[in-house]
Amino acid sequence: VWLYVLTGLVLLDLIGAWFVHWLEHKISWLWRFHIIHHSDIHVDVTSGLRHHPGENILRLLFTSLAVFIVGPSFGLVMLYQTISAFFAHLTHANIKMPLGLDYALSFIFVTPHFHKVHHHYVQPYTTPITEIYSLSGITFLVPLFMKKTLKVWSMGLTHILSLRITPV
Repeated sequence: VWLYVLTGLVLLDLIGAWFVHWLEHKISWLWRFHIIHHSDIHVDVTSGLRHHPGENILRLLFTSLAVFIVGPSFGLVMLYQTISAFFAHLTHANIKMPLGLDYALSFIFVTPHFHKVHHHYVQPYTTPITEIYSLSGITFLVPLFMKKTLKVWSMGLTHILSLRITPV
């Protein structure tokens, strides 16, 4: 049972969150939707809710695709949606965990500091990540960037909003 739940959650997160997020960062017309989320210069819990309506529809389609491909039970889908909503708020929350704890947890979960690295205005820090598990972040070595954290974080992409909008 636990293997079914864990595997289902990871697959739903990879297809329903990471894959669409990766596409939004790579395809210009999709980035035009997603840039609304990255334009916030003060990342806080409201940032997790700041999305273009077109992006919400796109994410719903990819979550539906994940459900179709994985074939999870209704209960597993509800569990994923609940955990995903919780992490969307937690990872954008302006809270400080002890950096050592945040760093250790970031190898498994997307943590607030881990996610702030994703919102940093300097590339390649904005590599797409999943909603819950940090597996894709580990692939892109985000935890190593976290260890070299600047004392002052510059968030948002407002410096490019007036320029030609291109994917990061």
